[in-house]
Amino acid sequence: ASGVPPARCVRTTRLWGHAGARWDLPAVLAVLRALDGADFAACVRAVGEKGGARDALEVYKEGVKAGYRRDDGGASRAAMAWVHDGIGQGKQADALWVDLHAEARLGRVDVGKCARVAAGLNNWNRAKARGRPSALGSSADDGSETTRGSVESIVEEVYALEIASKARRRPRAAADAYERLRDRRRRRRASESGADATHGAIQNSSPRSTLPARVYTAACRAASALRDPRFARNVAVDIISDVDCVADDYMVASLAPVIGASGTAAAADAVEALFESARARGRRRGWDAEGAEGGADGHKDGHKDGHDDGYSDGHDGLGGAAWSCVIGALCRAGRTARASELLDEMASEPFMRIWPSCPTPGGDPGHATGGGGGGGG
Repeated sequence: ASGVPPARCVRTTRLWGHAGARWDLPAVLAVLRALDGADFAACVRAVGEKGGARDALEVYKEGVKAGYRRDDGGASRAAMAWVHDGIGQGKQADALWVDLHAEARLGRVDVGKCARVAAGLNNWNRAKARGRPSALGSSADDGSETTRGSVESIVEEVYALEIASKARRRPRAAADAYERLRDRRRRRRASESGADATHGAIQNSSPRSTLPARVYTAACRAASALRDPRFARNVAVDIISDVDCVADDYMVASLAPVIGASGTAAAADAVEALFESARARGRRRGWDAEGAEGGADGHKDGHKDGHDDGYSDGHDGLGGAAWSCVIGALCRAGRTARASELLDEMASEPFMRIWPSCPTPGGDPGHATGGGGGGGG
């Protein structure tokens, strides 16, 4: 295509999006061969979204046979697994995730490429911003050195993709994947402590106690769909224990109703612990009552994951969904005094100025505005 003017060229991702929606399978396969498998993983994803899993599987098999997936860092496997998970084909998806985990343990998965086709994200790898090892894998066969820390980072990122993929239609499978990740991390910490139990060794291992926020986000989605209090509490405990994680509005609003459904004192304690942890860490990261510090992004490490789950209040601190769910859980447990205190505190939160139709607690109902450009309650 060297003689084709740039104005007449099109990106392969856009081409496959058009092909998946408008072309039949033989036409897609013919163009895939003509382009020598260019952006093969994106083709699998696009065909799966528009033409269904059967057509995507035919494209995937054709690409495997032709060697198109050889250097894609696992992206085509991730795309095919995402398609299977999206329609609840668990057996087929699980086999691909097993393969991806095996490749991840060898450092052969490019998480950025996988995320682009399996999660629709171009900026999945934020490791450098958080001081974590790069999540971009390099093959053990190419002569480059892949450190143990970077391999662990790749493995965790693959788990994040798997949990997010399964949480859409297979929340129990997503929860099981999260529990496997927890067990793996526990075994690794025990192994490190056993190998050298000196205080210095334990301190050196502490940075690896953190997980990418998107792992917790995916786990919260699974917990919300499952309505499993035990699993939801496990996720909440992990978030609180992770010193680098600031629970956001989506996390708290997803977990609080599930944990607090029983109305017990223990459940209320767990909900409030998650809530207070999120508030305290948020303040340390630069959220204040006026939203003056921390800039427009709130998190200094830029870990906000761009949720589109209906809980966004336009502010990186805890918003109305989280506060409402926590207050509801406290009321359910009979802690009405504490719930009333939070209602009073909520009046000064930034989101109360963003919701024009939301009255100020304890104030004049006429003070609330019902019009304007905001999307009221």
